[in-house]
Amino acid sequence: MWSSWSFSQGLKPKIQSINGKPHFCFSMKQSKLIATYLEQKVANDSLIEMLHQKNATLENLVKAKNEIILKSSAKAYNLRAITISQETQIEVLRLELKKEKRKLRKQRFFTKTGTIIAVVLGILIVT
Repeated sequence: MWSSWSFSQGLKPKIQSINGKPHFCFSMKQSKLIATYLEQKVANDSLIEMLHQKNATLENLVKAKNEIILKSSAKAYNLRAITISQETQIEVLRLELKKEKRKLRKQRFFTKTGTIIAVVLGILIVT
């Protein structure tokens, strides 16, 4: 920011002594120029403050967005891990089901074979 000293360097004030203290007095035109510069400075300061506040708000929004993205990524990773685990469990259950089916086929085969052998032996013994 610039100070009032920088724009008043070209102005030639009249020095008057009031109560023994020197005071600088400007003409009406010079006073209007100084007032205009000061109003612009106040307006610029308020704009700068407003932009700082908007910038802080936007930074907070970006931070919140990044946190949401991070949490969403973690959630997606966890869901993929759950899906892979479920697929693995399904595959294990399929293999167990296959083994059980083979075991049942063997049991049926041996049961039928045993029944047939018993019937044949029974017929042979009777005859």
